[in-house]
Amino acid sequence: GQYGGTWRRAYNGISDRWGSTKLMEERIVEYMPTADGNITIVPNWVDEYEMSPDAREFSFHIREGLRWSDGELVTTEDVKFWYDDVFNNTLFREEPHQFLTTNGVPLEIEIVDDYSFVVKFQDPYPLFPFIMAKEGTGSPGLTRDNFLLPAHYLKNYHPNYVAEDKLAEIAAEYGVDTWKDLWDSKGPIQSWWLNPDLPVISAWKIEQPAPGERTVMVRNPYYHQVDAEGNQLPYIDYITHDLFEDLETLNLWVVQGQIDMQSRHIDSLGNYTLFKENEANGDYHMVTWRNASTNALYPNLNVPDPVLAELFNDANFRQALSVAINREEIVDIITNGLSEPRQASP
Repeated sequence: GQYGGTWRRAYNGISDRWGSTKLMEERIVEYMPTADGNITIVPNWVDEYEMSPDAREFSFHIREGLRWSDGELVTTEDVKFWYDDVFNNTLFREEPHQFLTTNGVPLEIEIVDDYSFVVKFQDPYPLFPFIMAKEGTGSPGLTRDNFLLPAHYLKNYHPNYVAEDKLAEIAAEYGVDTWKDLWDSKGPIQSWWLNPDLPVISAWKIEQPAPGERTVMVRNPYYHQVDAEGNQLPYIDYITHDLFEDLETLNLWVVQGQIDMQSRHIDSLGNYTLFKENEANGDYHMVTWRNASTNALYPNLNVPDPVLAELFNDANFRQALSVAINREEIVDIITNGLSEPRQASP
């Protein structure tokens, strides 16, 4: 790759944070495609992890030398702060996410040393690494990492470390009512999307936040991933999101070649012909790929009507219904032949 440049995208307002956030997620482990087309789980900001034979304990080792975007080292102090001061603090959240529990009992964390920690569950949880490759534990706020919060920064806004009257002054400076509002998912402190000073471990960080005609994300100089030749990622210096008020404006930007890569807001099949006809003029190309969703008919097996319930619970009826559906015709009419007829499956 070549270093430099700006990746141009678009957003439709301060609430449209997920388009940017999906570029920022750094899970403790991640899904990785293999050469034979399968998917495996690999370490990300940890360099190794291990599951106990009974799947109740998961040991992790943070990459030594890993740094936040402000240059501070990432250690288990950041894990301890997340666990002790946020996860187990009812002032922030009354109930943990269900995927951080087994049979309603929350996980426990044991800090082993500066870089090693163990996540413990009451019951076996063999799917935990697969869940962590998708879900974030950073709530409240919008840090999307697992088990990590920048303790050296966020302690300055936390009631366990700052006097209540001082927190009230800080809240007033930021224009919010209470210190809790600082930590809200849309608040000025713990949301990477709104706070340029919040340290992150992701490839970019916010430099010019919403709201505004343009948001700007800038490369993290301490990002930990490299390419196959050992060159530090990311290649791209900046990511911008320009504000649009209606989809017609965004469509115009696309056909004029003002959007470099994006699917959010523009992946409607209704735009297919427009975008395809303007590929050459806009100097872009459109890509279609397999979606993660399937449109299907699901008979309600618990319908109150006893006649329908008996009918729907008859496997012969459901099989006949499946055979009777003309999938090819539906694909031709609804998606102009761009979808693939298939049977619904898990």
